[in-house]
Amino acid sequence: MDGATDSPNRTAIGGEFFTYSEVVWYLHTQGIVEAPELRTRQEGDGVQNVTPSGYWWKFAHGAERVDVPIIYTLSMKNRADYIVALVHEGDNEFPVPLDVPIFGRNTCCVPTCESSGMHLAQLWSSQYTICRASRIKDPNQSVLHTALNSNTFTVRMNELYVKVERRNVSSPLDISN
Repeated sequence: MDGATDSPNRTAIGGEFFTYSEVVWYLHTQGIVEAPELRTRQEGDGVQNVTPSGYWWKFAHGAERVDVPIIYTLSMKNRADYIVALVHEGDNEFPVPLDVPIFGRNTCCVPTCESSGMHLAQLWSSQYTICRASRIKDPNQSVLHTALNSNTFTVRMNELYVKVERRNVSSPLDISN
């Protein structure tokens, strides 16, 4: 595994879709995303208070009715288990999928990363300073020294918050490495 995976794409959803499974089918048959999986931006409900917006990212189950105008898509092609990190940079917040190894199996990086902090540094240290990483529901406790695997974070869930500061102002966050 190489760490971060392909960037999620912001997709505006028109009124012609009733369920998320219809959106997935459309994205696949139109060749937009080969093996799509959807996330919807949620807000409120007290799920996260770590950022001013309160946004968080929820897996969109196929049978659920389309209830938000904006979703993020990511390709499941060649993907292992992953978690969704809420990345906060300045005034921007966005979801980033991070591949995670299954507990007790191979590590995610070469050279081996031993913690979430080392993993994030291997992914983004050339462009970003990792200022903070915590669980969304426990923002005061750092997870920088916690292992990054399927035992410490729930796969496909948005439990991780990462605050970054740009080192090079001219380039956007590259999450495709």
